[in-house]
Amino acid sequence: MAEIGEGDILLNSDLEITFKNGDFNVGDAPEQHVGAIINASKGNFRRYPTLGAEIHRYIDSPQLIREIEQAIRLELSKDGYIIDNIDISTENGEITNIKILECKKVTDDTGGLN
Repeated sequence: MAEIGEGDILLNSDLEITFKNGDFNVGDAPEQHVGAIINASKGNFRRYPTLGAEIHRYIDSPQLIREIEQAIRLELSKDGYIIDNIDISTENGEITNIKILECKKVTDDTGGLN
């Protein structure tokens, strides 16, 4: 049985909960945290209602790449992440891919929501 505080509930690529031995599959999931924050709208996280990069707002706006990068950096910094490198790909006037190439979590007590 998974213990409370043991880790994060792990999701698959379709964002569905995964199971192991009849219980939630738990572990460390920093990629899930980053993805959730980037995709979230303000108000999606009840405990942190101002958290969320709202990336869906920019999907048809490749001319706003600097603004997108700033939104991602700001929102992830609220949870203690430092972003060193972001790659945003565009094609035919649409954003096709966003990759966080270098990201680290602050491990001291100076940042983060937790």
